[in-house]
Amino acid sequence: MTLLVQRQPDLKCVVVGDDSVGKTSMLMGYATNRYPTQHVPSVFDNYAGSLKVSGRRIQMQIIDAVEGEENPNSRHSQYLGTHIFVICFSVIKPESLQHVEEVWLPEIRSYAPHAPFILVGAQADLRCVDTIQEML
Repeated sequence: MTLLVQRQPDLKCVVVGDDSVGKTSMLMGYATNRYPTQHVPSVFDNYAGSLKVSGRRIQMQIIDAVEGEENPNSRHSQYLGTHIFVICFSVIKPESLQHVEEVWLPEIRSYAPHAPFILVGAQADLRCVDTIQEML
């Protein structure tokens, strides 16, 4: 019998934020090197790969915390062992930025108080859509 041991990633990144702020589209763009042109349902879940940093190959795992703010218990289990968080908000949804302060930052700080985070303003491309629709 052969026992397979799954190696822990060198870098675990968990992406959080309100539903429909562009998290999955951003991650799909990164994983496929192509930005989705149509609506992407939250199905990204998990990406594992490697990248080279300063000549060293690093195994990384990116998790799209897709459960949404109304189901925190299942999301919290994904935080275990996280090295860095990406907190996303939509630049066209001001309440999503407010939730960064009220929901997401307190939540990740309670589970991983010393993990750094990156704040990402997504959906900047959609600002133009609203302006064009108003002009029409």
